[in-house]
Amino acid sequence: MDGLPVYKSSSVELWPLLCLDRQLSHKPFVVGLYCGSKKPASLSDYMQDFVDELNSLLVEGISYGSMNYNVEIVCFVCDAPA
Repeated sequence: MDGLPVYKSSSVELWPLLCLDRQLSHKPFVVGLYCGSKKPASLSDYMQDFVDELNSLLVEGISYGSMNYNVEIVCFVCDAPA
């Protein structure tokens, strides 16, 4: 998603990373958020924490209660600049 201004008279923007779990809901939810006065300077600034955590989830899964759930990536959807 493109950057969203925090409010009209501000140069501060939020750049969210969204996820969708098709089995739980048809509404995307935020899994990462970059905040700055302009676009992220590099893809690493924007995505590094997300990539690190996703790698961990792909290996270890998610534990909830007494259950462990595998994490799979079905696809990534990126806009043209991405």
